[in-house]
Amino acid sequence: RSIGEAIADGEVILLLPDIATPHECSSLSTAGLDACERRETPSAARGRNRFSVSDPTAFSSEIVLSCDEILTRALNYLDDSFPSIYET
Repeated sequence: RSIGEAIADGEVILLLPDIATPHECSSLSTAGLDACERRETPSAARGRNRFSVSDPTAFSSEIVLSCDEILTRALNYLDDSFPSIYET
């Protein structure tokens, strides 16, 4: 059984160290909270709000770019650290 299969089945949690800086985390958190406040519909069940990161009405192009950069770092880390993850 590969690590990719275990992840797909929700049996594994991977820690990705230093993927996002404290400043990036703060900026994304602030952007998310701001997007929730601007949303016209009430919060979803249990206070959860979901947005597409590419939604131009929710997030600026800088936030979208930041998310893309973080995702790229995460994928590069996984590719370097767990090459078998893709052999699912």
